[in-house]
Amino acid sequence: MQINLDEIKRMLGVFIDAPGPFITIKELGFVDEEDQEKLDVAIGHFLLIVENGLISNMQLVTGDAKAVGLHMTPRNFSYVATPLRLTQAGHDFINVLNQRPVFEKLKKEAQEAPFAVLRKLGEALTEKILKDKLGLKSGD
Repeated sequence: MQINLDEIKRMLGVFIDAPGPFITIKELGFVDEEDQEKLDVAIGHFLLIVENGLISNMQLVTGDAKAVGLHMTPRNFSYVATPLRLTQAGHDFINVLNQRPVFEKLKKEAQEAPFAVLRKLGEALTEKILKDKLGLKSGD
């Protein structure tokens, strides 16, 4: 499965659009998906978000699918309505993805890069754009 930045952005955007600091897996919109291929893609991307520490539970536990309410077996999954929140890393990454020129550049030229590299490149591009907007030199 290739990383789909649109799917990552969609999921993280649910957290940003929520009225409060917590949501549940159900609000991400994939638990009732009947198309197995779409479900697999959604779960795969949700697990990327989890393992990269972009979300946590109320006790700030990251990187653990069970801690955020997803229980998996080889043939299916179940979930618990665990309150989930964006971590600071999650906020930073969705803010990067919400910068249209950065998002488009990452999708076009770096889609196949490792997740950690996507994050670093996105941060570097965002920093450059902001410095240009603020009239700062690269060393500032």
